[in-house]
Amino acid sequence: MVRLSAFALFLSALCAQSAEAGFLERAWEDRFEEKKILSLTPQVTFYTTAANFDADGTKIAIPNLGHYRRSAANLLLAYGFAERWSLYLLSNWTGVDAQSTALTGHASGLGDQSVGLSYRFLAIPLKRDAATPLLVHLQIQSDFPGYKNSVAAGANAPFIGDGSADATFGAFVHWPISGNAASRRQFTLRSGAGYAWRSNGFAPQLPWSAKIEFETAARFALEMGFAGMRSLRSGPDAVSTIGSPGSFRVNADHPSEVRAMGAIRFALGRTGSIRLAVQQSLAGSNAPSGFLAALGATWFWDLGIRKNPLNQTPSAYGKSNQGFIHYALDGRVIRTNDRLHLVKIDKGGQDGVEKDQILDFFGPPKDGQAGEAIARGKVVEVKSTEATVQVMEYFKAVWIEEGFPVRRPLE
Repeated sequence: MVRLSAFALFLSALCAQSAEAGFLERAWEDRFEEKKILSLTPQVTFYTTAANFDADGTKIAIPNLGHYRRSAANLLLAYGFAERWSLYLLSNWTGVDAQSTALTGHASGLGDQSVGLSYRFLAIPLKRDAATPLLVHLQIQSDFPGYKNSVAAGANAPFIGDGSADATFGAFVHWPISGNAASRRQFTLRSGAGYAWRSNGFAPQLPWSAKIEFETAARFALEMGFAGMRSLRSGPDAVSTIGSPGSFRVNADHPSEVRAMGAIRFALGRTGSIRLAVQQSLAGSNAPSGFLAALGATWFWDLGIRKNPLNQTPSAYGKSNQGFIHYALDGRVIRTNDRLHLVKIDKGGQDGVEKDQILDFFGPPKDGQAGEAIARGKVVEVKSTEATVQVMEYFKAVWIEEGFPVRRPLE
């Protein structure tokens, strides 16, 4: 396939760059963004460790260590530039504070910077009434350090990271396992795995993550799961005090680790959310045992909703912008998914709705009248009593809400 061949070429180009992926603090996460959606996510994290998992998986306290702490500020920018493609940039600033008999000091500066590309490989509508389809995303990420460990080593200062070159390629699956459009409650399994190439003699890694997400009608979402990485090498690893006071947080040649993770997310209307997350190491080998807390917020901008019909010709917007026309069908919106531009309506096959039909959405009724059309969509899935509509264009910069009228224009 041409698209997959281009993706493979992009992977080869990224593998030639220098990077450090920060496996020990970041889960392997899906960064895909919907078409015309721009998202910005600032996040602060705090990490602390006082023990290592040795080559046999035994948890051992780091001798002569007072404390080893890391704080970071991350900024993620993602944009869906095509129907199936999105691009993201992840910038990081890190501060390290270490106190031990071998190394005491503080270091701060640019950490590991990332660039990635995501591709929607599959989107399969499920037979049952799920708010979203089953999704399969492919993702590639390259990272590069904004620091030089040679300078830190000369000053006997803590290292910000490993300073290696990394490129990671993998896939993610999002499976709605229960829930329906009417209840506005849904359980989704989100899992992913990848292959990470690393330079400077570090072993390749298999990063992975798996979690259950529960979305509620009250704007809350809960996440619980596990994440980690698996080294493709085994055996003991030398503990280095250069750049790290005996912790495997940096300089571990082939670490493997399993972490438990949980998060709570609260939606801020339709344009943003805040998220609090924690991670705790459970097991590993040649890896640190640490705790991570993160607080972040996300804002969304729909760059495809800002069309102004006053600046368009009538033919550019279709019949609903050309004056009075006749309509059939009298339905209502029962569920919306703004990021996917999907809308559930309360009419289906028994009401004459068919796949690929064109429907117009109207604003809230006033004085018993539906008023002016605000958007147009195409039916993508039909059941006996309901249907799913993909919004194709907006006539006005108005969000489609539950209860809004929907009608079918007649030719």
